[in-house]
Amino acid sequence: MAAMLLPPGFPLAPRDRYDEPLAVGDVVRILTVTSCLKGLSDGDRSTLRALVGETRTIEGIDAHGFVWFSLEALASALDFSLFPGEVSRALSWSGKKSA
Repeated sequence: MAAMLLPPGFPLAPRDRYDEPLAVGDVVRILTVTSCLKGLSDGDRSTLRALVGETRTIEGIDAHGFVWFSLEALASALDFSLFPGEVSRALSWSGKKSA
């Protein structure tokens, strides 16, 4: 199996804007969606911008370090991804609040 070649700076460290560790299952607050807006329709951009300030559960972290979320708060899907620094951890998978 060939090693995956990633651009410089990747994979991204699984750390939020405040350098707190991130893991699948953690609940995070979405601080910005800037990284995923390019090339989207106006409607899709509006949908994602409306998520700023909301909380979502991390559904996945890919090989590049992007964190994946569902558009629906209570769903389990991989609908969009963000840079780890675009979120702040609200709850760990254990339910413990982060500082």
